[in-house]
Amino acid sequence: MALQAAETFKYKSADYFNKNAESFSDGVGGTWMVKMHRAIAERLANLEGESVLDIGCGGGQLLGLILGQREFEAAGLDISAEMIELARRRLGRSVDLRTGDAEQLPWERNSFDLITCTFSFHHYPQPAKALAEMRRVIRPGGRLILGEPNLPVPLRQLFNLLLPLSPSGDVRFYGRQELDKMLSQKGFYVEDWQRVNWWDCYLTALAVK
Repeated sequence: MALQAAETFKYKSADYFNKNAESFSDGVGGTWMVKMHRAIAERLANLEGESVLDIGCGGGQLLGLILGQREFEAAGLDISAEMIELARRRLGRSVDLRTGDAEQLPWERNSFDLITCTFSFHHYPQPAKALAEMRRVIRPGGRLILGEPNLPVPLRQLFNLLLPLSPSGDVRFYGRQELDKMLSQKGFYVEDWQRVNWWDCYLTALAVK
């Protein structure tokens, strides 16, 4: 994707969520995510690791659930400054929360044992670059949990035709084979997929040593 087009998608995402942070987190959009967040928090509670980064953390709902189950050194990133402000109000100053771009993560190599990314990946105009950044900041043997809509092929194709028209900066929904291939190319091995409902799934991927 051309750089100008990529930056346009990022601007749309940041602008949309800055303007709608309060209503999104407490409205239909935020409510829709609850089941996925609970499933991922339960999965994470059973994984080894002491540090977790939530990419596309929004208002901090998932991090709140994660930290309610066990102690972690926790961090979160979102392209929307208003969402990060909501997360700070919810989580306090002990969580390292930053406004930023998933394609340019502001942490050092091998900083985290675990990474979560929920309902955010389809906003990334350069997904391979984002995955490369995830692999850079996760330690070998760590795990990425990625939650996304997973639609049947005809419906996914239709949505992908319409997504560029979305005001919220959506780019593309992916099928399992596409995600498996992208993750493999960036140093991850997909261990399993779990369906949360008819629309949404999450995968767990190992950062290959």
